[in-house]
Amino acid sequence: MDKPKKLLDSPLLGSLVMPIAITLVAVLIVFGASKLLFTDRSHQDLIYEMKSKTFGNRWVAAFELSKLIATSSIPQEDIPQFVDDLIGIYKASQDPRTRDFIIVAFGVLKSSNALPTITYALENEDDANILFHSIVAIGNMPQDIEFDWDVLIPFLDESDNGLKQAAILALASHHVDKAYPKIATLLTSDDRGVRFSAATALIAPKNKKALPVLKEIMTLNASDGFKPHELTGLKINVLNELEKSKWTEASNLVVEMMQNEKNIQLKTRAEEVYKYLKN
Repeated sequence: MDKPKKLLDSPLLGSLVMPIAITLVAVLIVFGASKLLFTDRSHQDLIYEMKSKTFGNRWVAAFELSKLIATSSIPQEDIPQFVDDLIGIYKASQDPRTRDFIIVAFGVLKSSNALPTITYALENEDDANILFHSIVAIGNMPQDIEFDWDVLIPFLDESDNGLKQAAILALASHHVDKAYPKIATLLTSDDRGVRFSAATALIAPKNKKALPVLKEIMTLNASDGFKPHELTGLKINVLNELEKSKWTEASNLVVEMMQNEKNIQLKTRAEEVYKYLKN
C-alpha cells in the first residue's frame, strides 16, 4: 500500500492549522491523468458517464469532472444533487481510485451532506490515499459541522505519520477541545513533521508545553533541510496563529525571531505580530 506523503513534503504545507485546500493538482494526482482534455459537457453529463460507461471512459469523465469542480463551475443550487450522485457512485464502485476521487471531490465541495460517506470511509476503508483524503476533507469542512470526532481522534495513534499529521491539522482546524490532550503527547514525536504540526495546533489553546517546539520552529534555518518556501511557510503559520490567539506569553519567541531572523519578510512579519501582542 502506498503511503500518503508527509504534509511537510507536499503542497498541503501551506496552512498547518487552517482548513486544508485541495487543488486541481491534487485531483490530477489521484487520477494519474497524462494529458489535458477539453470538453463542454455539463456535470450532469459527466456524472451519467461515470455511472454508465466502461472503466476507461469513466476515468475520462472523472478527469473532466475534476476540472469543473476545481474551477467552481458547478452552480451552487446543483451541488446537493451532485453530491448525492457522487455518494451513489462511491457506494457502487469497486475501484478504490474512483472512491478516492469522490472523497477528494467532497473535500473541495465542502458539503456537509457528504459527512456520512466520509465517516464510512474513515471507519471502513484500508486504502491509505482514501483515508488521507477523507481526513483532509473533514479539515476542509465548514466550522459548524456536526461530526463525531471520536471517529477521527484515533488517527492520532496511526503509525503512518502522514495520516497522523492530517488528523492533527483537521482536528486543530475545527478546534476540537477533547483532541488537544492527545495532540500534546505528540510534541515529543521523533518525526518533526508530527512534532511541528502538534505544536502549531496547540497555539490556539495556549498550551505552554508547545513553547519549546515552537522555539525549535522559529529558529530553523536553511541548513535544517527545508526548502525556502517550506521554511517560510512553517514560520508564517506560527506567527499567524500567535497573532490570532493573542498568546502574549509567547512574545519572547517573537522577540528572538526579530533579533535573529535573516529573512526580511519573516522579520517584518515578526515585528508586526510583536506589536499586536504587546497592545
